[in-house]
Amino acid sequence: MKKKTIAALAAGGALLLAAVTALVDALPVFGTGTVLLPWAAVCLLAGQAPRAVALAALYAVISAVRSLLEPKVMAAQAGTIPYELTCAVSKRVPRVYLQGGKVVEKELLLRM
Repeated sequence: MKKKTIAALAAGGALLLAAVTALVDALPVFGTGTVLLPWAAVCLLAGQAPRAVALAALYAVISAVRSLLEPKVMAAQAGTIPYELTCAVSKRVPRVYLQGGKVVEKELLLRM
């Protein structure tokens, strides 16, 4: 199974494709989906369904890992915890204040 997955992603000029994807990912607005999803669509239209599925799965894994790791990395740099950054980013996440392991106050910034 592993050999088939790797074979499905094998492409000529893989190093160049990786470099372009990394460059696009470094841009603020764009991400890996800017390269991987259109590439998967073209592969699907060209009749290369296994490669298209592998590219879409690769994008899903990259997105999942990024959404799990980025708050941890940013929190470590800011000297806080990931939950606090999540609260600061989104008004939908309630802020829960603890003292001695018990909830002291709960604040929801999103007002309806």
